[in-house]
Amino acid sequence: MTRQSYSLPDDLPPTGGFAPFSEPSIRQVANFTSLLANFLRGVTTSLRNAIEGKLNCVGDVTLAVSAATTTLSDRRIGSDSCILFMPTTANAAVDVGAGTFYVSARTDGSATLTHANNANVDRTFTYAVFG
Repeated sequence: MTRQSYSLPDDLPPTGGFAPFSEPSIRQVANFTSLLANFLRGVTTSLRNAIEGKLNCVGDVTLAVSAATTTLSDRRIGSDSCILFMPTTANAAVDVGAGTFYVSARTDGSATLTHANNANVDRTFTYAVFG
């Protein structure tokens, strides 16, 4: 399954780069105006996507086979993050229903998922990270 990514604005708004105590040229003003317009367009697109629920906070994970834990690595995970899971296969739903699936640890950049130790290869979840 390919997950769609949504556009993000540039990290920082553009700076003028004008020399102090000098009048900027028309070309400098036009260049700055163009950079600022592109930045604001990106911010607007990101906000519109967020309002429509299209957040860049989701991913997919498949539980390790014949192991009791799986490490979920995602740079968006922090020690206080809320990670929500949606089973996308029948075997994943069985783990959730049996009460054998939970997040046992969270650190910056990863989480440890504890689950039943079995040979099922298709225990796949879609997850969302908040916070």
